[in-house]
Amino acid sequence: MTWYVWLILSLLAFAFLTYLLAKRARLMMKSKDEELIERLMEEKFWVGQTKEQLINSLGESLDVNQKVLKTKVKEVWKYEQTGKNRYGLKITLDDGVVVGWDQKKG
Repeated sequence: MTWYVWLILSLLAFAFLTYLLAKRARLMMKSKDEELIERLMEEKFWVGQTKEQLINSLGESLDVNQKVLKTKVKEVWKYEQTGKNRYGLKITLDDGVVVGWDQKKG
């Protein structure tokens, strides 16, 4: 490889590391729980996770279906679009808390 390819790859790596460090610092300002921050940095999701934690972990969803029921607000957040109206990951939240998900293998 030529020197400018190495330079571009180095700049991209530096930018990515800077992004990760800034994300970790932002999360540390919100919480001092190292285990929680590590799970968010690893882009994990779990039952009981709050809406804010899900956004910090996976980012904003590509689409959301919302149903307002008498006793709760049910949302399905969709990630990993595989086609028109098709998603590889759908996470269900009740009143802003993750209660389950459907993840397609592939």
